[in-house]
Amino acid sequence: MATIILDDLTLFHDISGSGEPVVLLHAGICDHRMWDPQWPHIAQRYHAVRLDLPGFGRSTLPSVAFAQHDVVLRLMDHLGINRAVLIGASFGGGVALDVALVAPDRVRGLILAAPAVNGAVLGPEVEAFGDQEDALIDSGDLDGAAQLNVDFWLVGSRRAAEDVDPGLRQAVFSMQRGSFDVPVPEGCRSIKLDPPAAIRLHEIQAPTLVICGLLDTPGFVHLARRAAHEIPNAQLWECPNVAHLPTLEDPASTTIRIVEALSQFMG
Repeated sequence: MATIILDDLTLFHDISGSGEPVVLLHAGICDHRMWDPQWPHIAQRYHAVRLDLPGFGRSTLPSVAFAQHDVVLRLMDHLGINRAVLIGASFGGGVALDVALVAPDRVRGLILAAPAVNGAVLGPEVEAFGDQEDALIDSGDLDGAAQLNVDFWLVGSRRAAEDVDPGLRQAVFSMQRGSFDVPVPEGCRSIKLDPPAAIRLHEIQAPTLVICGLLDTPGFVHLARRAAHEIPNAQLWECPNVAHLPTLEDPASTTIRIVEALSQFMG
């Protein structure tokens, strides 16, 4: 495990294994630990890198404008990685897509689990969730905001909390709650890719696997199917009994599918 300084940003990352590079990008309600189930299987075969994106886990935020995809590329430069398969979940999937659009020659393949697509409209359920989260954060109820994220993203609207492993619920709560404590310096601003990925999916050149949990919010199910349709030669794998975090909810099946895709992309 290591950290590097990029400008005034401290970036935490973890490296294991050898061979062809694979970079794992976490969801916005998690940090690098969300890849614990897949990590040993990927590191056994490849040069695996996972990081806490700026503002999550052990990584800080800079006091300047920055782009998440640029941070990933700078980390790859620092590690001497010219080209890698990117595995991204949710927010991390959106970052992976942006990397593939900005620097297509750096991306050997994409594995996207419930990917965000920057610039896409996700529907009224996600909009209402955002309003609730903002209200809780503004009131200082960070525990409530973290629990809201667990209930909305991990549990979902189609099942009860008791249907999801309590250890997993606590782990996601802890990761999400930690991100709320990362200080936001004056001058920090996130730069979005313009034009956004939502109208550029047809430009993706890398072979792509899209993973979709059918218990996810309808907006994300639709978005996963749209991404798989618009990205040239993309594959879609739908998981019937999981919601927004399939790699955590069904680690056995998703790990097998990810390793199969990696073998296909590396071949």
